Amino acid sequence: MAAKPKRNTVVTRIEKAKIVKAKGSPKGGSSTAGKSSSSAKKSSSLNKQIMEDSVDDAVGDKVTDKAKILEMNKLSGAAAEKLAAEDLVSQGNIILGSQVSVRTSAGIRRIAHLIMDPAGNLKAVEVKAGNARRNASQLRKDFLLETEGGVIIGKNAPRDLVGQFRKIPTIEMRY
Repeated sequence: MAAKPKRNTVVTRIEKAKIVKAKGSPKGGSSTAGKSSSSAKKSSSLNKQIMEDSVDDAVGDKVTDKAKILEMNKLSGAAAEKLAAEDLVSQGNIILGSQVSVRTSAGIRRIAHLIMDPAGNLKAVEVKAGNARRNASQLRKDFLLETEGGVIIGKNAPRDLVGQFRKIPTIEMRY
């Protein structure tokens, strides 16, 4: 019997056909036994379509749902970053760059907003929407960025800071 595709994978027509074929004839027997050949072909074709629809419903919706969730998360994250930028500016901060990369000893950390606060201190702002949480890698890089420092790199970094090694604390804003 063919293995079911993993939950988060895209199912191709070939994989669907394998699933349909595996489900279409249980125990190797034919579901069209005792029928005329034209009736059997119609029945087989109808059964195949029903099975394909079942596979689409069982597997395709999960893939679509996952894609919808990812798209919704992306949109809510972008909206939260926009709100955060407005709040930061209204508090007297200067946004030096958005989606700025910093190389730490644990790898590159992308910062949602790199700001200068009213006191002139450089800070990294991490924006989270809904129930999103910083993952272990983000927490580790944020800790290292504050304690060891990192090199500001990338096209979104302010030109006068590119290549500079700085210790930058991270603040989190939730929306």
